[in-house]
Amino acid sequence: MANLISRLREALRKIESTINSAHHEIIDAKKYLWENRSEIDPAETAAHKVDIILRIDQGEKAVDKRRKLQKLMESPYFGRVDFVADGQKKRESHYIGVHAFSEENSQKNLIYDWRSPIASMFYDFEVGRASYSAPAGHVEGEI
Repeated sequence: MANLISRLREALRKIESTINSAHHEIIDAKKYLWENRSEIDPAETAAHKVDIILRIDQGEKAVDKRRKLQKLMESPYFGRVDFVADGQKKRESHYIGVHAFSEENSQKNLIYDWRSPIASMFYDFEVGRASYSAPAGHVEGEI
């Protein structure tokens, strides 16, 4: 759990940096447009406005991600399913939380969203045979 918390903290630190950077870029872009409004042709003005809108959108997405990470910091997960898929030898622990969280580089899920297909086992099965339907197909195994 300590490793998971440190990864959440690092992700939160990075998203804070992204938000701060987006904020400054938006302010700078707006300031540039205002200060140079008489010298910029309409096409360049339109291009700058589109760029500002895209930066605002990216910033809003980052703020939403920060909110989710903060929620996970309070309580990273509420359940765990230890599952061995048929044909596999290694048991894998799947943590279930209010939001998903994955490793940045590998995109390996560390916490599954409670609405994800794999989380359905937490709600639908007890110890023993279990299954879930994933985009890759139906997966069966043992909890």
